[in-house]
Amino acid sequence: MQRTHSFEHTPPISVPLRFFLTAPAFAVAAGILLAWQGPLPSRWSATTLELTHLLTLGFATMSMVGALLQFIQVMGGVAIPQVTLTAGWLHGLIVAGTLALLAGFATMEATWFHMAIISLLGGFSLLLVVCWLGFRRSGSQNATFRAIRLALIALGVTAGFGAMAGAVAAGDVILPFERLVNLHAAWGLLGWVCLLIVGVAYQVVPMFQMTPSYPAWATRIFAPAIFAALCIWSIIGILLPNSWLTTLLAMVIGVGLTAFAGLTLDLLRQRKRRRPDPTTLFWLLGLASMLGAVGMYVAGNMFPEISASPTHVLQIGILIIVGFAFSVINGMLYKIVPFLVWYHLQNRMGQTGRKPPNVKQIISDSTATGQCCAHLVALTLLLVASIFPQQLTRFAAVVFIASSFWLWANVASATGIYLKNSK
Repeated sequence: MQRTHSFEHTPPISVPLRFFLTAPAFAVAAGILLAWQGPLPSRWSATTLELTHLLTLGFATMSMVGALLQFIQVMGGVAIPQVTLTAGWLHGLIVAGTLALLAGFATMEATWFHMAIISLLGGFSLLLVVCWLGFRRSGSQNATFRAIRLALIALGVTAGFGAMAGAVAAGDVILPFERLVNLHAAWGLLGWVCLLIVGVAYQVVPMFQMTPSYPAWATRIFAPAIFAALCIWSIIGILLPNSWLTTLLAMVIGVGLTAFAGLTLDLLRQRKRRRPDPTTLFWLLGLASMLGAVGMYVAGNMFPEISASPTHVLQIGILIIVGFAFSVINGMLYKIVPFLVWYHLQNRMGQTGRKPPNVKQIISDSTATGQCCAHLVALTLLLVASIFPQQLTRFAAVVFIASSFWLWANVASATGIYLKNSK
């Protein structure tokens, strides 16, 4: 795949950094909530819903929006209108909407759900509009940007189902809440998160990991096939709930994600730099978690006694959210943040003849690797704590807090280096 860079479209560093600094703080908050509340009573408890949205909205989506505003401009020459102002509004609306949603789950008061719906729908609508305007002007048509377009559509669908579920929780309408939440979760995790990671991986895995490019057939098939299967699964799930066809289509999506994970692992095996860097380790952990989640889903459908376990859905959620999404995003931050700091300092300091610190001085490999190890321990403890909740939940939460705070400290340290040297 051809890789193009349009550095003239690079936004101010404040655009992505505000998102990257905020995201780990939400992850820390998720750990604190889990440590405070202890074992989760069920998937539908207020604490479980709060934790899920702290990680998916507060960490994953916050990070992905910040990366998206940077990525599509540099890699595709997509000019976002009034990018600094747009980023400020997006950041504020997502933060406000996430906090309002948490307050809604905690109090079950309609006002908080209404505020969350308005803020989040407003923020995501703004993102979709500015990206659509940028794509229309740039005409970027490669596989990465086709996948990103599908991911953005999935984000819109996710927000729509989420707004309907919020309206049900607020008592405004009567709709099948559990079905809405399942659709919302599927489009959010498999559509928005997975499709965006798939599309971005086409560029960043070969570029940062020094691997061969993804095969052309794979980049043509993966994202559209997953998106199409998700569409058909949703329609059948609405019209024919509990049909065997929904299980079949879920299996198709699982096969697609397994193929992507397997191919990416094979590319990483062929990388030119034999010694893995921290981002490589995060990719390996994330892809292994994705394979584990798919394997658990298949096992649950083959053996009813597995799916009947109250820990089954929880473990799949941990693997997808903390194991796959969190790991891959965490690893990519260690490529994006140091590069942005170095690039912007080079532009500023070059005028005075000074040299900026190199990327390894901004966030060292040893520091990032240490945090990766802490994240692996936290993930392992969270999975084991789902089996022994009384004994391990709070301990797992403390380790997750430490890992997430370490990530925030690394991003904050890089930001401090930029501020110190840009004067």
